[in-house]
Amino acid sequence: VAHVDLVFLSHFHPDHIGGLREVPGCPPILHSRQGLAKLRSLTGLARRRSAFFEELLPTDFAARGQAFEELPEISCQGWGPGRDLAGDGSLIAVPLPGHAAGQYGLMCRLHDGKRLFLCADAAWVRANITSKATRPAWPVRILVDDYAAFHETLDRLLRADGGTQLDQHGVQDAVAEPLAVDQHAVAVEDHQRRPGPGPRCGNWVARHRHRALAAALLRSTQRWAWQIAPGSAT
Repeated sequence: VAHVDLVFLSHFHPDHIGGLREVPGCPPILHSRQGLAKLRSLTGLARRRSAFFEELLPTDFAARGQAFEELPEISCQGWGPGRDLAGDGSLIAVPLPGHAAGQYGLMCRLHDGKRLFLCADAAWVRANITSKATRPAWPVRILVDDYAAFHETLDRLLRADGGTQLDQHGVQDAVAEPLAVDQHAVAVEDHQRRPGPGPRCGNWVARHRHRALAAALLRSTQRWAWQIAPGSAT
């Protein structure tokens, strides 16, 4: 990517913030102020479970960061209040609580009038939002930020499926024209498109091997838990 106008940061897990320092230029970084405040308040085991490593953020994050909560509020059909990114309702940041503190998705109105919802990590595989029978198994309870909100968000995605094209973690739908830039869409640290960390993230991993290993184990366990149905674990 040669030029980036804006970074839409859905949440603060390391596979989403790990490549922010590699984004060309110094574009604004949209994020949840409330989510970041909650993560910074955590200590001990709760901080480790959150997999939040603030040192991965750019050194000028405070200057470049712009909170979703500061944007104009707008009603998003079927989703309640959201935040208007473009001023015309074509790009709406929608809260998707549960998976991570302060997680937001991006509702996009396409040229043909259809809607595309980039729902971040609210679901890992499409089966999670097509049937309640294929919801993630019990380990998710100890891995997500808010278990009740996590299920409520999946319920909302289930009701929306069919009326809106959904794009979730692990399923990449083709979009003819870029509408906005999410940390995953930039493909700087996108583990779906480019294997291996960027140079700065790689240096951090080398200096903090134990923390990086713990984060990798946590994310691997989450991936496993998201893809098996309840009751299938023995």
